[in-house]
Amino acid sequence: MCSPPPAPTGRGPPASPCGDEHVADCTLTTWLRLRPALTPDAVLQKTSSATSTAPAMTTTALAALRRHIAVRERPRDATRAAHLESAIVVLDDLVDRAPDVDGLAELAGRLHGHDGPMPLRTTTAFAHGGRAVMGAFTCVAFDEVVRSAAGDDDGPPWFRAARLYADVCFFHPFDDGNARLALCALVHVLQRAGVGVVDLAPVVMPWTPTSVPALCRVVRAICRD
Repeated sequence: MCSPPPAPTGRGPPASPCGDEHVADCTLTTWLRLRPALTPDAVLQKTSSATSTAPAMTTTALAALRRHIAVRERPRDATRAAHLESAIVVLDDLVDRAPDVDGLAELAGRLHGHDGPMPLRTTTAFAHGGRAVMGAFTCVAFDEVVRSAAGDDDGPPWFRAARLYADVCFFHPFDDGNARLALCALVHVLQRAGVGVVDLAPVVMPWTPTSVPALCRVVRAICRD
């Protein structure tokens, strides 16, 4: 799906991911500025020592997604829930495959009721009522951050899953359905790693680039080795 990026044409610095001149405050640019400093150690430095003693049922990540659909999604929108269930079929097929753009495109297609992959967006995107603005990006750049979710060298599964969730949210690679896709991407990473999950509901929030450390702590809290 990714084609090589165009060759540079000038001597100046590379263009911002938010290449549109009218985008004054690009969420994607903010995220890419903060992303390199996001590490498991930095996240854990602010983790509270308090733990919940409430009993919790742990399942596989895919089973947790099925439960989330049944409890949270189906009562609100049966069609949307059916599309998410269709995406689970793709996730099951992808379990032995590292995250990549092609797999996400297949998932995005299912989330929209299609059998084929969704094309990447080519225009500026807006989310959360226009509060989040995502400018243009290259497929190669997005593929690089997606593939970084596969390696143990990049951190434990909970961290890689949370960061990929943020990558999908802030790259906003498709015209619609990116929050649902981000959740599927998170489930993919955790399922491949064999990590148990208590509940996915706390993850589904309108996160911002500056709140991603809190997102990471939430994902760590819902995971069980």
